[in-house]
Amino acid sequence: MGLVNTDWLRKNLLSDNIKILDCSWHMPNSERSGKLEFEACHIPGSIFFDIDEFSDKKSSFPHTVLPDDKFSQMISDLGISNQDHIVVYDTLGIFSSPRVWWMFNYYGHNQISILDGGLIKWCKEKNISMAVCTNKQEHLSNDLLKKIGIYDFFEYVAGSDTFDYCKPDPRHLTSVVEILDGDVKKTIMIGDSETDANAAKAAEIPVILLENGYTEKNTTEIYHNHLIKDFIGIEKIISKYL
Repeated sequence: MGLVNTDWLRKNLLSDNIKILDCSWHMPNSERSGKLEFEACHIPGSIFFDIDEFSDKKSSFPHTVLPDDKFSQMISDLGISNQDHIVVYDTLGIFSSPRVWWMFNYYGHNQISILDGGLIKWCKEKNISMAVCTNKQEHLSNDLLKKIGIYDFFEYVAGSDTFDYCKPDPRHLTSVVEILDGDVKKTIMIGDSETDANAAKAAEIPVILLENGYTEKNTTEIYHNHLIKDFIGIEKIISKYL
């Protein structure tokens, strides 16, 4: 199977011979890290496949394939055998995962499939929607999200000029939830300032506060339900609200 869909993967997620690889990789100037994004969010049971590490560093060309024995040893170290059916995906839908699909076929392992739509489709089909509420102008926010390559993760972007109100007015948040046909009681706010926190508090939405944000106040002075230093492990917090 060249492609598998999310329904197929859910049905086979716990199969002993299924190995899921997160193959997320980004262009060097994107300022994004596939490994850090994997640590923040990934499909349950998946293993991170580092494309840079699975390349011959002695070659003058980028991402030159490894010698057969070296590749086999590194794959074995990940707990993958020739009997496994491998499913590869990436955070952008289908971007870097086809490269890994090709690599395994090159080494003779053809029991490998690409997850159609990748992590984005997996999340959306789990009824997880993400939106941006910012006091920056909407078009500037859209431009920034596109530049850093994460625009497609969000279903709506509300800037300071999208409505006639913005944070800390709670309607900035609740209006977006309504537009997405969501439920405020199943919504969580991730912010890094008292403006974010005050808007969420007024909307009765739980707050995950990111340390060292756009504020001069101490975190003890800002309303929050959860405090994080980075996004590693944040899925454990969010899963409590699903």
